[in-house]
Amino acid sequence: MRHYRLLPHTADTRLQITADSLEELFKGALEGLSEIVKHDVTKRSSDSSIVTQVDISSNDRTALLVDFLNNLLTKDVIEKVVFFDIVELDLKITKVVARVRGITADSFDEDIKAVTYHGAQIQQNKDGSYKVELVLDV
Repeated sequence: MRHYRLLPHTADTRLQITADSLEELFKGALEGLSEIVKHDVTKRSSDSSIVTQVDISSNDRTALLVDFLNNLLTKDVIEKVVFFDIVELDLKITKVVARVRGITADSFDEDIKAVTYHGAQIQQNKDGSYKVELVLDV
């Protein structure tokens, strides 16, 4: 199970994600991000026909999550697509290979410039679940 919610932030947007596993954390982060970019995008999953592969390496799992999301934000803008669903995921501590799907979008509801590293830290709770807060530069 995974969950995301928006939190108040002075100038930007904060996204908090909690999940039972690291894989679910990545999925929840992408879902939350995509819902900000294009509202109700996950409800249009039957429209999704675009699939792309992402292969990212980074220094640690937090940087990996931030780099993964930023890579998809870039693809969103370049390809005019909102990627929102991870179809396949091979996740290691410093590498992720994923196939993600999305839908075409003529416009975006929110322009997110980047997911920042500021304050981002994936934490594992005592019960084994994971949590992270991400600051989005809008």
